[in-house]
Amino acid sequence: MVAESPGLTFSEKKAYILRSREYFEGDSWILPTDVDLIGLADKEFVRRLKKLGWDKKEPIDALRNAFNEAMVNSMAHGNQGLKREDYDSSTNIYQLSRNANMIDPCRRLLWVDFEISRDRVYVKIRDEGNGFPFEEEKPSDNTELNEDGLLKLRGNGMTIMKAAFDVKYSDGGRVVEMTRERQKQEKVI
Repeated sequence: MVAESPGLTFSEKKAYILRSREYFEGDSWILPTDVDLIGLADKEFVRRLKKLGWDKKEPIDALRNAFNEAMVNSMAHGNQGLKREDYDSSTNIYQLSRNANMIDPCRRLLWVDFEISRDRVYVKIRDEGNGFPFEEEKPSDNTELNEDGLLKLRGNGMTIMKAAFDVKYSDGGRVVEMTRERQKQEKVI
């Protein structure tokens, strides 16, 4: 994370964060491949959900987690080309992505478009990676537990996304579209 980046002064960190916020204006974002922006993107996404009445904890958590997974997949796996088989399930994908960017900065961009209304959430994310054979992807059967006895989240990204949204891939796996219609029990009066 920027706050933990060695060699940056407080003023440089503050300038980075302020500059980063400019990425999240409007309903279409163009982002550099920088996993440290995902936290800010998540916060802005949740802020907009709450503003339009998506304030029940469970739907917001599920939508945020799915949005986060789509962003990580597009940045790390798409734009940076990091492959699941190149690391184990205990590896922190954020740190792996940061390390890869320090060695060879990724110049590829990520496009995020969304429409949020009281009854519907639509997100489209496009990366500049090589894509992936999404037709061959199967639901995760990862049941590996971490040291605390909790399910490891590694390898479950697509499952998490599909639990919260209707998910559609296109352009050889470089584009993901996620749609969620508000359920009757979630309706705002």
